[in-house]
Amino acid sequence: SVMTDLQPAIPLLAQNAELALGEPGKDCNYIVSELLWGQDITFRERIAPVDVVIGADILYIDEVTDDLVQTLHLLCNKNTVVYMAYGKIYKPAPVRTSLFLQVEIDLP
Repeated sequence: SVMTDLQPAIPLLAQNAELALGEPGKDCNYIVSELLWGQDITFRERIAPVDVVIGADILYIDEVTDDLVQTLHLLCNKNTVVYMAYGKIYKPAPVRTSLFLQVEIDLP
């Protein structure tokens, strides 16, 4: 498993992962790492393709949607399952509503 976030959240993510799963590599095989959408193309070489992508409350800034699509292209293939969730209050912009259609159409 690979868990990602931006650098400021990595210590808390790592702590929560260890509390839930145990020590990485000893009790459970997982990685906690920073991932910058649209920028970290070397991340693919380390983990892609992935089987499942789970994102929660990540679709709230319209300006990063293209970066998310680019990153999903790097990490996914046609067999990858992607789950995304957001709160009831959030109203997705039309560009995000079509996000996954764009990813699915463009995947190799």
